[in-house]
Amino acid sequence: MMEKSIRVIKGKVKKCVFDLITLMCAIQLISFRKRFIIFDTPSHENIGDQAILIAEIEYLKKISPEHKVITIPAECVERFLKTYSNLIKNEDIILIHGGGFLGSIWKDEMYAEVIQRYLSNMVVIFPQTIFYENTHYGNHRLKVEKDIFDKENLMLFVRDQRSQIFAEENLYQINPQNCVLIPDIVLSYHTEISNQSVENYMIACLRNDKEKVSTDNFYAKLEEVAKKECYKLELTDMCTDHSIRRKCEKYRIVECKLKQFAKAKFVVTDRLHCMVFCALVGTPCIAMDNSSKKVKGVYEKWLKDLDYIVFCENENDALSKAKEWTKTDSIKVTRYSPKDLENAFEPLAKVLKVSLMNR
Repeated sequence: MMEKSIRVIKGKVKKCVFDLITLMCAIQLISFRKRFIIFDTPSHENIGDQAILIAEIEYLKKISPEHKVITIPAECVERFLKTYSNLIKNEDIILIHGGGFLGSIWKDEMYAEVIQRYLSNMVVIFPQTIFYENTHYGNHRLKVEKDIFDKENLMLFVRDQRSQIFAEENLYQINPQNCVLIPDIVLSYHTEISNQSVENYMIACLRNDKEKVSTDNFYAKLEEVAKKECYKLELTDMCTDHSIRRKCEKYRIVECKLKQFAKAKFVVTDRLHCMVFCALVGTPCIAMDNSSKKVKGVYEKWLKDLDYIVFCENENDALSKAKEWTKTDSIKVTRYSPKDLENAFEPLAKVLKVSLMNR
């Protein structure tokens, strides 16, 4: 009985918190005439998603510094649409947080509500990976979402060619020009952090969720490699153990993770944004794919020319590369800069600037 009462109280407290956050979003909309509005932003533990949000905010600041960036968290979208949706005017640009939610792996349906609510607005979806599983649920989601996309004022940006081809064949048959391939938005993010590797130190950053495809004993095999070459091996992930709500904490956690990877001689990962973080700080990385194929997709289109980022098709190849790098005194690094892909982001910049001019 006591446990049930505690759960009820916690539920009421959480509701009050979300109601307050939603109210603060509404107050910001009232307070600022010039604003960018990003829906469905993350408060959850995934650091990669937090990095996407930070990069989105910084990118919008570059496009128009005088505009306030207002973020509406995913858990508050339904409340906002019910209570404050009239605060958004037809001339406002609606932006939807990027990442990998388009498809059937992660159940995120609120973005569809946003699109359908604001059919008169220009809606921009930040770079996505699209992956529908060949299951009853996956086929159902695809059938439903075919009716949501292909609108004249709905711009979908994707971050890999497979997603672009899929969208043009399934989601954008009438307006294929509204699905545009650009890099993952985190590749636009500039950081002063650079690799200051500690000798004989490697990191394994591996998934432990529904996108995982690596075997359970892969890490044990990496440990054997490290032990044989007298390396220290650290296991980490791209997740925290708590929700991340405050903007300042989002920046701090992302910077801490960048610094962690910057200390390694090299990193082994099956996480997309671990690979991207390594690219940003100049740390050599051995990357493998996950179930949605987004790691390989981003690597092949945007990162394959970097000499210090290597993609391996399977665990054996990754282990062989790790053995090779543990025996190498230094790994060649031609440091990536966000300026390298500046032109690749131009389609996004153009859509935003033209939309602002037409307000």
